[in-house]
Amino acid sequence: MKLFDITHFYACESGGVKTYIDRKHRYILENTDMEHIMVLPSDRDRIEEGERYRKYFLKSPLIPFWKPYRLLIDKRKILSVIKQEKPDIIEIGSPYLLPKWICKFSRKKGFTTIGFFHANVEESLKSIFRSKSSQISHLIRKYLHREYKNFDLVIAPSKYMENYLHQIGINDTTTVYLGTDTENFSPNKKFLDFRKKYNIPENKTLLIYTGRLSTDKNILELANIVNKLNGMFPEKYHLIIVGNGPDRAKLKEKIEKNVTFLGYIKDREQLSHIYGSCDIFVTPSKAESFGLAIIEAQAAGLPVVAFNTASLPEIVVNTNLLANNTDEFIQNIIYAAKLLTPAYRRFISETIKENFSWEKTFNNLAQIYEALLRKNTSHTIEKY
Repeated sequence: MKLFDITHFYACESGGVKTYIDRKHRYILENTDMEHIMVLPSDRDRIEEGERYRKYFLKSPLIPFWKPYRLLIDKRKILSVIKQEKPDIIEIGSPYLLPKWICKFSRKKGFTTIGFFHANVEESLKSIFRSKSSQISHLIRKYLHREYKNFDLVIAPSKYMENYLHQIGINDTTTVYLGTDTENFSPNKKFLDFRKKYNIPENKTLLIYTGRLSTDKNILELANIVNKLNGMFPEKYHLIIVGNGPDRAKLKEKIEKNVTFLGYIKDREQLSHIYGSCDIFVTPSKAESFGLAIIEAQAAGLPVVAFNTASLPEIVVNTNLLANNTDEFIQNIIYAAKLLTPAYRRFISETIKENFSWEKTFNNLAQIYEALLRKNTSHTIEKY
């Protein structure tokens, strides 16, 4: 089988989709006899190749509201790669521009197409444009229906997103939860001198946020939460922020004290030790389609405080820590700080290990790929 992956959401400082693609690539090479072809955006054209894989990096412009992501727009080059590779399955991990015309081309050539609906597009765009307009929602949903209606199958990363797809009239769907490296992310890992390095007193409870610093993550609400918490307990909490994005400067300006910015951490081993050195994971996001960082933090044994929205009730171990408003969010941080025992951290980690792993994710995907190919092959035989 030759699998073809294409997505806009792949950059040196990107998050969940890049992790998904990279982990899938590793799984394919280590556990299957598949060929893996990828088309990914870059600042220049180049090809990387090895045994059973090729990565086509195509020169692509930056997306204005979503730096460092780039928009794959060279239709001629993309179709040329598809014609050359003749894949069995094309998986498209982006809702922008690609789905409609790649599906149309693939139907003519007999390729099976899958859309992986990674992003909560409607909520993300509405947060970027700061709009709650029902007309904008209608236009977004109309666009998504047009782009996704011709896939052989659309995969959602959560039941929440699968239900959303049904609401906009996309019914050939299934849910495949993403996973995490349960060996790397563990309560047993920590930096012994972490607090000393950043001049953080030993008696402070360490909160951590990991992810993109951008409006679609509702990131400036985190400043509001931390400032209120600092007003109530000036010396009790300290926030660690791992990540980068267009709102970094605004966030630094708004958070008054008790915060350390570490920037984007590419090394997953280093990130696991940072999680292990902290106490509570916090996220203000209200538009998570899955929440890979949340799974990683919990695998490291951190309780999660978040808003009770989107996919979060499906992936947070202690749903009592999900808040309906900012005041409740703050109270849940205070409550979570009382739960920080080694036994509780192990419980959170073990729960994640039982339910979310990359092996489970890609075993499910491999079965889906094979079933789709059998189905489409039998349809082709019936036609003739």
